[in-house]
Amino acid sequence: MRRLLIAGLLLTLPLAAESRAHKVWRWSVAAVVAGSAADAATSWGKYEMNPVLGNQGFGVRAMVLKGAILGTAIVVERRFTTRHPEGATVMNFGMAGVLAAAAVHNSRIGKLGVK
Repeated sequence: MRRLLIAGLLLTLPLAAESRAHKVWRWSVAAVVAGSAADAATSWGKYEMNPVLGNQGFGVRAMVLKGAILGTAIVVERRFTTRHPEGATVMNFGMAGVLAAAAVHNSRIGKLGVK
């Protein structure tokens, strides 16, 4: 019984050891994902200024590319921010602000073909 208790304690130790900086970094990732989702939602069916995402309007192709780019960025960022996540946290919150501003801008633009 004693060994089982010690093994359980040792297995849960990494969960309790997550630093405050990593917790804040996780919140910053959530902010970037929310900002990207808002940007994509307000871009749907409208002219896309980024030629990589398509020039016929923001649709499924653009949504898939945007999601793939965001997912790749998060995976790469997670790999390189294991020891010092503070810089990535600042960058993420800044990017979330930029994406939120893009969403506000997009909400003021009419859809393609609608006057």
